[in-house]
Amino acid sequence: MPPMPNLIQIVVFASLSFGALPASGADSWPPNPRPRALISEKTVVEWDFASGLEGWRIEKHARTVSSMGAWQLRSTGEDPILKSPAIRVEQRATVRIRMRTDAPGAGQIFWMSREFPHASEERRSAFATEADGKWREYRIECPFDMALSQIRIDPATAAGNVEIDWVKIDRRRLHPLEIADVQSDRETIQALVRNHGRTPVSFHHGSSRHTLAAEAEVRLIQSRAQDARPAFESLKVELRPEDLPPLTRTAVIHNPDAREDWIRLRGKRLAVDVAPDGSGARLLRDRESIGIIAPLVWDRRSVPRLTTVGTPTSGSVTFRGEGVKHLKLSIVDGELRMVLRADRELEGPVIRAFGGLEQGLLSGLEHLGRKERSSSTLDIRGPEHVRYEPAIRDVTMPLMAFITDRASIGLLWWGSRPQPVFATPNFFENTPDHRMALKGTDWNAILRVDGSFAEGSRLAEFIRWGVKKSGGFPKPPRAPRSHDEQLAFNLDGLQRSEIKGDNGGWHHALVPGQKYSPPNPRFFADHLSTLFRLTGRVPAFPEIVPGGAHIDNDTIHFISGRANEWLDRQRRLVRQIMVAQRPDGSFRYGGKFREGHFEDTSSGQCARPAWQLLLHARRTGDESALRAGIRTLEFMKRFRTPRGAQVWECPLHAPDILAAAHLVRAYVLGYELTGDESYLKLATRWALTGVPFVYQWGDRPIMKYATIATLCATNWRAPVWVGRPVQWCGIVYADALLDLAPHDKTLNWRQLAEGILISGEQQQYTEGTSRGLLADSLILDTQKLLPYDINPCALVSLRLRLKGLPSGLETAVSRVHRIVAPFPVSLEDGVATIRGMKGASYQVLIDGERVVEITSQGVDRLPLAQPAGGL
Repeated sequence: MPPMPNLIQIVVFASLSFGALPASGADSWPPNPRPRALISEKTVVEWDFASGLEGWRIEKHARTVSSMGAWQLRSTGEDPILKSPAIRVEQRATVRIRMRTDAPGAGQIFWMSREFPHASEERRSAFATEADGKWREYRIECPFDMALSQIRIDPATAAGNVEIDWVKIDRRRLHPLEIADVQSDRETIQALVRNHGRTPVSFHHGSSRHTLAAEAEVRLIQSRAQDARPAFESLKVELRPEDLPPLTRTAVIHNPDAREDWIRLRGKRLAVDVAPDGSGARLLRDRESIGIIAPLVWDRRSVPRLTTVGTPTSGSVTFRGEGVKHLKLSIVDGELRMVLRADRELEGPVIRAFGGLEQGLLSGLEHLGRKERSSSTLDIRGPEHVRYEPAIRDVTMPLMAFITDRASIGLLWWGSRPQPVFATPNFFENTPDHRMALKGTDWNAILRVDGSFAEGSRLAEFIRWGVKKSGGFPKPPRAPRSHDEQLAFNLDGLQRSEIKGDNGGWHHALVPGQKYSPPNPRFFADHLSTLFRLTGRVPAFPEIVPGGAHIDNDTIHFISGRANEWLDRQRRLVRQIMVAQRPDGSFRYGGKFREGHFEDTSSGQCARPAWQLLLHARRTGDESALRAGIRTLEFMKRFRTPRGAQVWECPLHAPDILAAAHLVRAYVLGYELTGDESYLKLATRWALTGVPFVYQWGDRPIMKYATIATLCATNWRAPVWVGRPVQWCGIVYADALLDLAPHDKTLNWRQLAEGILISGEQQQYTEGTSRGLLADSLILDTQKLLPYDINPCALVSLRLRLKGLPSGLETAVSRVHRIVAPFPVSLEDGVATIRGMKGASYQVLIDGERVVEITSQGVDRLPLAQPAGGL
């Protein structure tokens, strides 16, 4: 063993807040990417079913075939549920199950405690099963900091045979010591060590012996060698406790002043200086250092020794070495392409972007603004806030990026599902840079470098680049029904499901047999309008209540003789919005979900009222509504992130797709009303920011084009919406994309909208009292649809629009006139042409003031001789 450098010890005995150290995964920042080591596991509860069920019982959807020697079950429904007897297991437990099954679908375990005695989606773990009838052992760790009083096992999600040989619960013992972080300067290495135990722990650090009190921490300072240092250096901290396993933590340090015989890869503006030993690389843009790759690959314990293969060129270098079969870096079309083939799991390229953060993206998990931190507790409080190494199924598309005040760097990848790693600021190395990497045995990746935020670089451009480089949006899944079958299915859902009340009105949504929203069914405009579109008949109703669905549809007013009533209501709504508007054009929020956000407004809070104002201006020519809407469009230019549109249950800070939808709608209308090209560019930018909320891959039957609603948890705690599609929010976004599509060809917006629609139709219930309704959310791993069960009106509206069929109200505008009609309408030479429905009576609104009655001849032509005011 080489001699250790001199050691200096600085000890700070500190009981942390509330008198205890934070548990792994607690609501603390930064998280430790090197979690506490597992020392041992001991089985504390075991059931082998040798003499019966031993207190286990079936709650539903299964029956026992035999319970001697093994528990043989027949799953009879979609969700067999098995409950254990009462247990008492201290924290940090693991459940192991030896089972064989031919019933498809992932398994689940629900964790109960004295504080939480009932099964809940917020305290569950899924595990993948193999429905091939072969014996397998499944291991599921409890991710929650809780003592167990009972467990529930759902072994499948469909009918079939299940046989359980045994169930065991192991108590996990974690190492009391934790190396919480390692930092370095030119002279020293500093390690923060914590004792999570209830008794003191003695250990050696180099040649020194230390005793760390219970629930305390110490910072150790170790001097660095002063001889010549390479550009990239591995520094290791090692602790040798008495009667406990040793602990080590390694950090890779960049020495920017080191001299190296670099291998330079040259692009037009990008240059990559690669260390000859493959330990790392420098990224330069226009000769300015903007980041590093350090290391190129490693196993987080050591950097493998690599040697070049062949002779490097100005465009390419290839390495191989310890565990690395092939690592190639090359510059193609100004971008750095990297390919890894390894015989063990490695992490790399470890990209570290320099500069102050302006924007950051990990698709499906993080959507960050200026100086924001990843894995923060602003939107999620609980273990799920830690997102630096997410579950692969939580990643919506293979794209990460950082935009800083020095440059922008994006990473796009392919391969056998490499694990993305994302941390800003870099709490892996405790440095102020921004870290992204991949973990796996093979991957192809492309690194793109562009200008700084001040130079105009934005996340939206990297999202566009990622989609284009991937070959565009994926082919939409196969629709579950034909167009006509789908419309009939939706009609059946409206007419026959529990969504319809005894009085003939409807609920917006429901939890079957339990809760209804609203509690009393109403005659909603959206439901009535949808029924008319589906049947061609005006349904009977005593009144019209606004809304009802997630896409507004006011057709019913114009085909039932109530256009004036509609116009009065719209004028009142616009007046209310204008009263709430601040002089600067903003809209503010002061409720409880403002907590943690840096201001009392957001893009999502402003965009919807802006859209409502501008829509009224387009339909009526109302100049005051136009001016108010434009003020909000100008105010919203300050925003970078789509967020804060769902404050009925989610934090104002939380990024969400609904905000992107409202922003697209508002800026498209701003462009259409003013001709200002900057508004169209902003509409496109906001459409791009919504793309990472949409799954562009899938390994489950319902997954591709499913949409994540928001990157947060309800009430900061549960349910956690990361990785959990809420398709109705995506349907609203898709509808907004159809507003944009005629004006912008940046991406195939119609294809994206179609894919979202089909995924929504896949997420409708096909049986039971909710047949034809849309599930509020989807558990991807088990494919389970969860209430609230929502009326299908928005699905109908989107499908009709995609097919070019009448859906909602139509507006046509010329230089001197405007007209609103319930059927497609155009204006030319002072004549409105309406493609109506022969024999139907309907109304149109002319120039925002005059309502005209029409009995349709099929194609109706209406001269507009009266001059128009307004826009």
